[in-house]
Amino acid sequence: MFFRIIFLLGLAFLWCDVSLVFSSPWGREKGEVFISPQFFYYRATHYWDKSGERKAMDCTFEKLENTLYSEWGFSSSTTVVSKVSYQSLSCGGRNTSGVADLELGLIRKLRKTDRSVWSIQLLSIIPTGYSIKKKLRLGYNRPGLEIYLLRGQSFDNGFLEFGLGYRFYKGYPSDQIRSYFKFGHYFNDRLMFLGNFELHYGVNNGKKLNIGENITLEPYYRLIQADFSLSFEVQKNIMLNLGVIKAIWGRNTGDGVNFYGQIWFFF
Repeated sequence: MFFRIIFLLGLAFLWCDVSLVFSSPWGREKGEVFISPQFFYYRATHYWDKSGERKAMDCTFEKLENTLYSEWGFSSSTTVVSKVSYQSLSCGGRNTSGVADLELGLIRKLRKTDRSVWSIQLLSIIPTGYSIKKKLRLGYNRPGLEIYLLRGQSFDNGFLEFGLGYRFYKGYPSDQIRSYFKFGHYFNDRLMFLGNFELHYGVNNGKKLNIGENITLEPYYRLIQADFSLSFEVQKNIMLNLGVIKAIWGRNTGDGVNFYGQIWFFF
């Protein structure tokens, strides 16, 4: 029995201020705090093999994920970010649950004007001690380090944003080139549409690692996915964001769909 499941790691780039500040390039001002509980449901019945051929899996793979994401303005130029997730995976009667990799990082503004910003983000991926000998596993159980160059541009009724980064792993799995392009449109002060296209591109420099009896994790995966959502103001300093993420191209990864909801608290 053979199938490939690549669990997707992503960082939600979150809204701060309707008039200008959106997403990670701007970060937070000194003393500001942002907290976001996030809930995801991922489902896949097909995957792309290493040649890009779409194939049926031997079961329906499902993932429930509860995440707590936060940002804290350490100074006017530096923001501390963190993410912790609890996941429950199931496929064909097999089940796994537990705390996935922790993510801790910094966003540093390099150059900022009233409507634009250049920033750099450093992110560490910290394993939490889960087993990788199970057929369903929570991650690679390997520490990683990611560096991102970020660019944001704000307009009267929206914004554009771009990021280009590189994720390093030691030995296994493959390193990854990561990039995203995001845009947003404000319908009014209480409603916003968000669109995001994201690329994960394994450079195939990792070694194979045999895990369990008959599962071999591929050393790399490649993925393009699209993310669309609507954000609503619930009350002052509280927003609700509802969206869907759909894989549109891949290698060694699932062809699935991810539905999510996020609550944004600003302090």
